Amino acid sequence: MTFPTVVLAEYDRRWPDLFEAEKERILDAIGPRVLAIEHVGSTSVPGMPSKPVIDVMVGTRDVATTADACTAPLQDIGYECVPLPAIMDRRFFRRGAWLLEYTYHLHMVELGGETWHRYTLFRDVLRAYPDVARSYQELKQQLAAEHRFDRAAYTAAKNWFVEGVIARAENEFKS
Repeated sequence: MTFPTVVLAEYDRRWPDLFEAEKERILDAIGPRVLAIEHVGSTSVPGMPSKPVIDVMVGTRDVATTADACTAPLQDIGYECVPLPAIMDRRFFRRGAWLLEYTYHLHMVELGGETWHRYTLFRDVLRAYPDVARSYQELKQQLAAEHRFDRAAYTAAKNWFVEGVIARAENEFKS
């Protein structure tokens, strides 16, 4: 699978509304199987430059069974299931072309599971702590320039920061 170039857009105040509209479309298609839907990723953090991709996280009880049952209804509203064999705890769908604005990525995960926890925790820390969000923004901009033609390398290069924020937040919440 080839990934497109890395281009960060300035924060767009429409992103939360685009998420809400997409959430309704998804609920109309697969609502009975959905326990929760969250806006995650950089477009969910006010002021954060981002690839113009709305990340939607759908929480379910059983990812494999739910994903199988939801694939056709999601295809009916324009989603494509993208196989990611290395990621066993979620299913990934996308709507829109890789290189166009307002592509939607749907991550189907177990509600309350590890991926749900990590995605929402990282988002919540970025929303609550402007200094952490600013550091992440600066890192993203630097890495986007360095890895403009390699989205996989861009994503991998951010991992140390994401892991550090999550570990610190988990340690602070334990006390």
